[in-house]
Amino acid sequence: MPKIPQIQIQQKYAKIGINTQPAKLEYKQPQPVVGIQQQPITVEIRSENSKVLIDQSRAWAAYGSMSPIDLTKKISEQALQIGSQAIAEIAEKGNRLAAIQNKTDPIPEMAREAAFRYSEIDYLGEASRLNVDIDVIPSSLNINWTGGDVSYSFTPQRMEMNYLPGKVEIYLAQKNSIKIEYSIIDKTI
Repeated sequence: MPKIPQIQIQQKYAKIGINTQPAKLEYKQPQPVVGIQQQPITVEIRSENSKVLIDQSRAWAAYGSMSPIDLTKKISEQALQIGSQAIAEIAEKGNRLAAIQNKTDPIPEMAREAAFRYSEIDYLGEASRLNVDIDVIPSSLNINWTGGDVSYSFTPQRMEMNYLPGKVEIYLAQKNSIKIEYSIIDKTI
């Protein structure tokens, strides 16, 4: 039997290796600078207590206990009034005496009136609760405040960016090759 030639071909493909490093974008965002300043509140409170003013001088004067100046003033006011009344009575008596057309004698009547009348200075008054003056001054409250302002400042920071480009590395990992072998196979039937 004849011999059959045999060819063996072995082929290796080329292999390409690719290493990639992706691009990177690095960024940093610093915190903004914030400044806050607060002025404290100052509160000022002023209060005045209530006051009660009691004036009992008229009540004491009604009982006859008054200062010499007030007593002199009261007596002089009443003396002026008594003097004015006396002048008015004298004028009225003069008018009665001048009225001669009346047939009656006015002198005995005037004598009778003058006998039972007297002038008295009354420096005492009527004791009453109305103679006490009471004044009430209510309390007052004043509140003042200053300050309390808030001021702030804001300074933004720039973003820091850094770009690192990516890399692509291409290399031949395996070379291509073809191996051909020739052999004769002896086959006997």
